[in-house]
Amino acid sequence: SETFRRYPDPLYIKDREFRYLYVNDAFARYMGREPSELYGKDDFALLPEKAAQICRSNDVRLFANENRETTRVWESEETIEFEGSVRSLVVRRYLLRDSSDTPY
Repeated sequence: SETFRRYPDPLYIKDREFRYLYVNDAFARYMGREPSELYGKDDFALLPEKAAQICRSNDVRLFANENRETTRVWESEETIEFEGSVRSLVVRRYLLRDSSDTPY
């Protein structure tokens, strides 16, 4: 939606295979790319190995703690070296579910 796209904080949605399904403009700027360059890719395709491992580890923790009766949230600070600079972002991950109750 337009509201998601223009939200001032970086937002993204990933699937169970950890691929980016949707990103907003702020996240694309944070990553230094156009939104279309992120869709369908995982962190290993976009980041240095060490940074991608940090992101994947935190994503895996969220899915590992999945609980159908409560909203699961995993918050972490991720500091990565990316394209010659050090970037830090506090990431709050939410486990969402589609219409068939599959988490993503």
